[in-house]
Amino acid sequence: MLAQNSVIGTLAVYYTAPHFFTLSEKDLLQTYANQAAAAVNNARLYERTDQALARRVEELSALEVIGREFVGTLDEGRIADRIVEWAMHVSDAQMASLVLADESSGGGVFVAQRGYPLEWAGPYLHQPWPVTEGILGRVLRTGVLANVPDVSLDPDYVLADPKVHSQLSVPIIHNQRVLGVITMESHRPYAFDSSMVAFTQQLANQAAVALENARLFDERARRINDLSQLHQASLALTGSLDLRQVLDRIVTAAHQLTGADTIALHLYDADSDIFLLGAASGVELPGNSTDGIRPQGMTRRALQQHRPILIGDTVKEPDVNKRLVSVGVRSMILVPVISHDQVLGVLNAYSQRTFKFTDADVQLISALGNQAAAAIENAQLFQDVAQVRDRLGAILNSSREGILMFDMAGRVVLANPAMETLLGIQRDAVEGRLLIEMLDSPGLDIATQLGYSPSAILAALDQLQQGQHLEETRDVYQLTRPAPRFVERSGIAVRDMSGKIAGWMIVLRDVTEERELQQMRNDLTNMIIHDLRSPLSAIYSGLLLLREIHPAARTDPTLQDTFVIAERSCLKLIDLVNSLLDIGKLEAGRMELTQQPTDLHKLVTGVLDGLAPLAQEQGIRFECRIGEPWSVFVDEEKIGRVLTNLVDNAIKFTPPDGQVTIMAEPMPGEVGRIRCGVRDTGAGIPAEYRERIFERFAQGPGKGSNRRRGTGLGLTFCRLMVEAHGGRIWLESESGQGSTFYFTLPLA
Repeated sequence: MLAQNSVIGTLAVYYTAPHFFTLSEKDLLQTYANQAAAAVNNARLYERTDQALARRVEELSALEVIGREFVGTLDEGRIADRIVEWAMHVSDAQMASLVLADESSGGGVFVAQRGYPLEWAGPYLHQPWPVTEGILGRVLRTGVLANVPDVSLDPDYVLADPKVHSQLSVPIIHNQRVLGVITMESHRPYAFDSSMVAFTQQLANQAAVALENARLFDERARRINDLSQLHQASLALTGSLDLRQVLDRIVTAAHQLTGADTIALHLYDADSDIFLLGAASGVELPGNSTDGIRPQGMTRRALQQHRPILIGDTVKEPDVNKRLVSVGVRSMILVPVISHDQVLGVLNAYSQRTFKFTDADVQLISALGNQAAAAIENAQLFQDVAQVRDRLGAILNSSREGILMFDMAGRVVLANPAMETLLGIQRDAVEGRLLIEMLDSPGLDIATQLGYSPSAILAALDQLQQGQHLEETRDVYQLTRPAPRFVERSGIAVRDMSGKIAGWMIVLRDVTEERELQQMRNDLTNMIIHDLRSPLSAIYSGLLLLREIHPAARTDPTLQDTFVIAERSCLKLIDLVNSLLDIGKLEAGRMELTQQPTDLHKLVTGVLDGLAPLAQEQGIRFECRIGEPWSVFVDEEKIGRVLTNLVDNAIKFTPPDGQVTIMAEPMPGEVGRIRCGVRDTGAGIPAEYRERIFERFAQGPGKGSNRRRGTGLGLTFCRLMVEAHGGRIWLESESGQGSTFYFTLPLA
């Protein structure tokens, strides 16, 4: 019986007696067999078509029901359960599962399963299925469907049930990304035909959309929840400036956000290169929590790379400290807490489950870490500011100088107790008040008490508010109340960290005793000067007369040396007295100058010629760098004394074989003036002496016993004389590089 060139059966005719079949009988039977074959084949085709149609209707109905269910829910767990139930129902498989890809572990996670032995499926409900294991792993890795009619012939098969003969694993793919795998296993070989494969693929397509929608919904809901928790954490962190409260709130927020078993926040001390436990939340780890932070480890790596580190399985990460593994930590996040490139600490999340944390958790705790950095820095800064404030308050309260500080609006922001005592003004009467308001208070008289006129103090404040440079002033004025006294007032512009002017501070110092002592010193000096000058002149004249009339003074060497020493000492004292008199006249403005055009080169040459014997005795060279014929408008004798003092001073501090250089050049930025300089090759003068050496009787450092000691008046005379000519004098020096005294002179 042939149908479509295929044998579908046989037709046999039997006789009980011998019978010879004729050709016509054979043809008749063949015709009947052909008709029977067609009828049987048609019946079979109808039955198969009916079964296929029924099955297709069932599949379409199932897909329609599945589609409605998927549209009606965004619960990933419910979707997974329904996928597995329908797969088993339509395919008559004995076992089915749904595995979703896990990006953090790189494997797959069982989210739903039916029919598998618990002892086999149990472990995989808590740990990922590796992509390198089994037919499931292969499909998860490659995204290629696997229909295995006989699992014994597939080397990748992993035995779950010895009765299983066939397996179908279909990937769930969305936007060319494998989301998971639907797997069905049957006790029958060749259990999954092409129609079942097609149905499962359609089921996978619907599952892909449903799972992606559920994931997006879940992700959005989680994101909203995370942002809400971050917002709440931010409010909590900004609500306190107490460092202990800030640290506790950080670890509490991290614990709530990640669901970790343990959160630990360690603060880093850069000076000692150690970590200190700042705060912790959750299950307490045994032992010292800072023992796990080694010089080379995961924490150090996170800090060096300035980025968070996620560890899914601590057992497989060799750099994880073994102590953490031994106390049960299986996964962790390490987030460096960094502000302005400065390491403040590290925020660690620990879990006893492998692959507990995801990239979303890392992003979340990193955002919290950024907020934590700002909060910790603010709390530490507040703590530092509070300490500085307390120290500053103690200093200001114990200071003998009165201090009054204005902000840019002219409001008094600070006044100390010494100001109350000095001015007789209560702090409560000025703190927080505007200057312009206080000027209108007749009983306060704030301007007079500060040594200003009302217009002058307002002008100074207006200059400050306009951002103009306010010179530091130092003036002395006399107070009449609450008691007569002299007060030195210093006005200083206060600048913030960026150098911008932030206010104006007036410092008041009672200098009554200093003024009285200075007056007594001046009176004593004047008395000594005037009382010494006449006797010294008489002694010097007497010595000259004795030397002339005594016969032995010309022949006796001892007597000659005695006269020379006595005369030199007398002249030195007379020169000292004359210097004091000149300095006194210069300070009082009573020194008369005879200024006229003077050849500077000739003046310098004369000074060098006069000091040449002294320089030769010390083995010191002179160099004159005055190339142009400068003509200066000066008192030749007085400026000659200035040059003599400076060159003599340079000789004293220049070692043997050294050099003293005198130079002159135009003064940059000052038309009509030149800059003269006297440079030595000595050891230099320290910075703390560079202003003091111009004061009376001041002595520079480094003078040994072999050096000539001066009177300490030479540089004072030089300063006053240069200033009397309208110029200025200053010192530039480097240690071991010598010193240069510069002064300016007017051109003729």
